[in-house]
Amino acid sequence: GGSCDSAWAQAGFGGTRFLDAVITVRGVAAPRIRVADAAVSPPAAPKISCLMVTLDRLSLAKRAIQSYADQSYPNRELVIVTDGAPRFREALERHVDAAGIDGVRFVYPEGRRTLGALRNISLAEARGEIVCQWDDDDCSHPDRLRVQCDDMLRRGARASFMSDHLHLLSGRRMLCWVDWSLGGSEAAARLFPGTLMMFNDARFRYPESGPYARQGEDSVLLTQILAAVPVAELSGVGYLYLYEYHGRNTFSEQHHLHLASFRMASSALQANGDALRQAVAYYPVERPLVIVGKEGPVFALS
Repeated sequence: GGSCDSAWAQAGFGGTRFLDAVITVRGVAAPRIRVADAAVSPPAAPKISCLMVTLDRLSLAKRAIQSYADQSYPNRELVIVTDGAPRFREALERHVDAAGIDGVRFVYPEGRRTLGALRNISLAEARGEIVCQWDDDDCSHPDRLRVQCDDMLRRGARASFMSDHLHLLSGRRMLCWVDWSLGGSEAAARLFPGTLMMFNDARFRYPESGPYARQGEDSVLLTQILAAVPVAELSGVGYLYLYEYHGRNTFSEQHHLHLASFRMASSALQANGDALRQAVAYYPVERPLVIVGKEGPVFALS
C-alpha cells in the first residue's frame, strides 16, 4: 500500500533492483541472541529429533538444514523424510556431506504419501526422547531449540508451542512479528502449530487421510495434544522462528495476508527493535526489509 511505498522512499531504495537468488556469505559467524542461560547441563539434556519432511524445494531445504546445523543445543539429530525423485535425494545428501553436518539421517518411503503420513514416518524414525517439527521452508534462530526445550522442561510440560513468531512476505520485502495471543484466550488459537516440540508419544499422530492429511495436519495434532497433556506456551521470543510466504507454500497467499490482524503493535516492535535487529541478522533472507507493525511500517533493515 501507500504506507509501504513511503517507507521505501524514506529508506532510499526506490531505484534498487534485486536478484531472485539469496546471496549469503557465511564467513564470520552471525551475531546471536542469548535469550537465557541454559538451565539443563549438556550431559543431562535429552536428545531432540528435528523432523523435516521435504519435496522439491531444494534451496529452502538447504536453508532449513543449515538452521539445524547452527543450533546451540548439542544433543540433537535431524531426520529428513522425502518421497522425492532420486535426483532430489542425491542433492540433499551431497549438500549435507559437503557441509560436514553431523547427526542427519535420510528416510525414503516407497511411493507417494500424504503429508500427514510422511510426518508420521518421521515420528516413527525419531531416536530422541523429544521431537520437534522442522518445516523445510521455515527457519529457526540458533538458540531456538535450547530456549524452547529449557522452557518446556522448567514448566514440567509434555509439549511446547510458540505463541509468536516472525512472518516474512518475501515477495513484498515485508517482515512482521505475529502474536497469536491477539486471536483470543482459547489455547488452540494462541499457539502456532508449526513450532511443535513434544516428548515422543505414540498416542499423537498426524492424520494420514481425509481433508487434513495434506494441509492443516499439524493443527489436528495440536488439538490432540492439548486435550491430553500439559502444554507450555512459549511467548515473547518470536524472533527465534521465521515463518515465510514464498509462493510455494501449503497455504495460499490469502492465508498469509490474513495474519496481518495478528501483527504486533508498532510501539512493541520499537521496544523490541534491538533484539529484532540482532535476530534478523542471522536469517539468510533477501534485504532490504521493511519491518511492519499493526499500524504500518516501523523501520527498514538493509
